[in-house]
Amino acid sequence: MVTSFETLSASDFTNNIQLETKTLKTNMKFSKKNQKSKYLMHGPKFFDELRIYLIKNNELGEYALPSSALATLILLHFKVNDLGRLPRDFKLSTIANESDIPYSTIHTGFQALLHSGAVREIFINGKIPVYEICNYARFNRTAKETKDNDGKLSYFR
Repeated sequence: MVTSFETLSASDFTNNIQLETKTLKTNMKFSKKNQKSKYLMHGPKFFDELRIYLIKNNELGEYALPSSALATLILLHFKVNDLGRLPRDFKLSTIANESDIPYSTIHTGFQALLHSGAVREIFINGKIPVYEICNYARFNRTAKETKDNDGKLSYFR
């Protein structure tokens, strides 16, 4: 027991404390490494903003996108890169064969997407034509890359 505080040292506090040499495992990390997400995402990126757009589009009644366009849009998400662009050698028959949906349905849906502006044809370097899902690149930015506070990677679960 300590009787005088004038001659107090650190060893007075640690006299009867036993320290284990075995380190305890914790979830705390003090480095600046990226943390793994709690959610493991399987499948294509399908953004919450796009889901909200499709819900509002469905309220248009007879002017809404047909179901063939919705199916085609979902299937296109499996084929695009991070900018939302389809490969140069992309063919509608590929996704029709992979999904077992008739080619005529995929073609009709793709034409509806082009007409509505959900998909557009762009030219890379002014001469290479590719198709891109509109706004995909904007939705695919991280919170650090966006200037708005509401722009974040938000997938619906």
